[in-house]
Amino acid sequence: MFLRQWQFPFWRRVALHALWLNSAWEVAQCRLFYDMSGASGASAFFFMIGATGADVVLTLALIASTLRFKRARHRRATLLALALSGAAAAIGIEITALSLGWWRYLSTMPAFPFFGRSIGLLPVVQMALLPPLATLLARRFSFGCR
Repeated sequence: MFLRQWQFPFWRRVALHALWLNSAWEVAQCRLFYDMSGASGASAFFFMIGATGADVVLTLALIASTLRFKRARHRRATLLALALSGAAAAIGIEITALSLGWWRYLSTMPAFPFFGRSIGLLPVVQMALLPPLATLLARRFSFGCR
């Protein structure tokens, strides 16, 4: 059972689910919470493509590392470990991105304090929820992949 989920079609399904989930999330949160006021339409579009691509890669890396170190016998524990590692990774990415000026939040972004920094809540929730959800969906729906 555990080895079956390591087959290639599982990863294709995860990637497809991660792609549509993260695309929808990024589009929904971008207009409300990220300041891209000086960006042209083309640069905003490519920012969204890049953000979604990075989210998919991060999702795949989180799932691979969690499945490698956490045996899949206890599905709930595995999904919880995946959610916690996703939240931790998002916090690290947000701290780095804000420090390097990659993006800024609008005042409407719900945030929480983290070691003297204000971290956006939605990106952390995104990485805590969407990788486990993509994993669950990949186990249930195949997109014709076998």
